[in-house]
Amino acid sequence: MRRIDWVAVTILLLFTAGLRIIGISYGQLNPDYFPSTAPYKMLHEQVPIQPDEYFSVAVPMEMTLPNNLNPRFFNYPGFIANTNFFAFHLGGILDGVSYDDRRGESLRVYADFTLYVMSRMYSVFGGLLMVACAYSILRMVAGRYVALSAGLLVAVTYTLVQHA
Repeated sequence: MRRIDWVAVTILLLFTAGLRIIGISYGQLNPDYFPSTAPYKMLHEQVPIQPDEYFSVAVPMEMTLPNNLNPRFFNYPGFIANTNFFAFHLGGILDGVSYDDRRGESLRVYADFTLYVMSRMYSVFGGLLMVACAYSILRMVAGRYVALSAGLLVAVTYTLVQHA
């Protein structure tokens, strides 16, 4: 590949990452409005998050705090939950977080919002991988301009950006 191709692909991937990162902290907790849950680093019940998003964060957190490998929840695909479990456990992200404060609470309020942001990063990486794959496959098949157009099309597709 020529140097201009590397520059174009780099700009395309940065644009893709930027589009997906812009809305990644949507629904962030403001302690002024939710003073009852902020000191415990818990999410308020009314914070707008995706309906099933808390399963990918709260279930691994519930597994990590008491150091229990059984998720006791099998209705949701386990890849992201298990990836979060290993990230929480190996990274020491939950050091200093008490399990007793969360006992008896709904899974929706279980986790801190920063853990949701971390869990949403997998979608950003997936979007970058989709654009890179679209570019590289079409580069081999149809050429540089078609590959850049396809990469840009995948980068700005509304539903892919919305769900990122």
